Amino acid sequence: MRKQSENGYSLLIVLMVLLVLSVLTLSILGLTIKHHTFSKQEVNDRSAFYIAEAGLNYTIKDIERISKIELLNYAPSDKISIENQKEKYLEAVKKAISNVPAYPFRFEKHGNSTPTVDIQTNKNEFPDKIKVTSVGKIGTKERTLTQYVTIKYAYLNEGGESVGEGETHPPVKPPIFNYPEKTAVFVNGNIDLSGGAEISGNVGTNKAASHTITLSGGINIRGTIYVPVGYENKAIDKPSSMNIDKPLGLADNVKFDLPDFPVYPVLPLMNNKVIYKDGNQKEVIKGGSLYIDNYISDGFRLELDKDYQFNEIRVEQNNNLEINVGNQDKTLVVNHLNVLNGNIKILGTGNLTIMVMSKISMGSGSVVNTSKDTKRLKIFLDNKSSIPNELSLSGAQKIYGSLYAKNTNVLITGGGGFQGNILTGGKKVEISGGGSALYTMINSPNADVVLTGGGSVKGTILGKSLTMSGGAKVEYGEFDIDPGEFYPPVDPQFPVYKPVVSDVIKVDKIIEK
Repeated sequence: MRKQSENGYSLLIVLMVLLVLSVLTLSILGLTIKHHTFSKQEVNDRSAFYIAEAGLNYTIKDIERISKIELLNYAPSDKISIENQKEKYLEAVKKAISNVPAYPFRFEKHGNSTPTVDIQTNKNEFPDKIKVTSVGKIGTKERTLTQYVTIKYAYLNEGGESVGEGETHPPVKPPIFNYPEKTAVFVNGNIDLSGGAEISGNVGTNKAASHTITLSGGINIRGTIYVPVGYENKAIDKPSSMNIDKPLGLADNVKFDLPDFPVYPVLPLMNNKVIYKDGNQKEVIKGGSLYIDNYISDGFRLELDKDYQFNEIRVEQNNNLEINVGNQDKTLVVNHLNVLNGNIKILGTGNLTIMVMSKISMGSGSVVNTSKDTKRLKIFLDNKSSIPNELSLSGAQKIYGSLYAKNTNVLITGGGGFQGNILTGGKKVEISGGGSALYTMINSPNADVVLTGGGSVKGTILGKSLTMSGGAKVEYGEFDIDPGEFYPPVDPQFPVYKPVVSDVIKVDKIIEK
């Protein structure tokens, strides 16, 4: 009996152990199944987010593509047309987006579920924005993501680099220069040196012909002469007694193109202003013109809080005009810059750009930019006519800055001087009678450059042809060519450049609903 009782207890213990193990096994199995289900849901939740994000990215890329295409069709012709063209452009982009077929998302089946994405674009909430909503679904999980895309009406400069709305200093493409080092003179045509003319630096021509360089009358060249390959023995016409080294041949033409001339902005006129001195009054600003022409206006300070336009700026009777640009670069558009007798001084730490629409007149010993810091002043001179106009510095007048004259003949005589770079599309550049251009690049591919009667240049001359006589001198000298010198700052509200091909949209952060 005792043995049977012990066997019964053993059986009971075994059964209890089996029961406990069964419960534990079922519990573990339940936890495993639950964890698997939870993990699957978590994976599906993440997958739904990524699906929605993929929909956003694809849609935004398509908006960018459409914007690039449409922007090329809606370039502003001038400042006045910008807002009108911008409105048309935004409408065109939104219409093009509406006409795009359903986005071709096809996802593979995942388990028992096939992922889907639903994309909606709201084009009416803001005039320049598109709201993109993407809903990613897989199984029972759904994620909704939203992004706002701003359509930018942007521009680029003549060099092809993008300039977004609001930028004030676009990157620019400098002219192409590939002349040899230490070049004092390089032309596309003939060179004629006589009467004691001197050149210190290298000299060259692109013209492939015989007798393109004529030398006579005690001239002096201290440098290498360059001619096209094959004309090393034909290019120079000189007396047999003159000792000149044989030219070197260049296989490729030297390039010195002018950059495209900038479009002038249309700027506001400054309000009329009356000043008082010794009980007398003077209207210094009247009808859009600035008059610095008597003792009351002498030393008048023009405060530029922004860019302005003037019909005329007149300085005479040995008056001084101070232009305070503050700590930012400023632009003045002027129909006639008329400095008959006086000086213009630039104050502040910024730089000044003067864009002249018709002509520059200078008389007596007038000076523009008395600080003599050439980097602080850029002058542009337009000419709508096919006939070149003329800029003359003939009576000890001085300009310290860089000049880009669209179609202007430049004459510097009688002690007149220019210090800075001169770019001109005119037909003639003449420096004579003690006139000088110092530390300068004269880039005038269409001009016959003439130096006579003691005229001198220190820097580099690039032109159509060169004639020197009467003790004229050209000396190669280092100068600082800054690409930004050839373009004015851009009014951030009214860019004046061509349509951009990149940087046309701005994308906000992702918002999850």
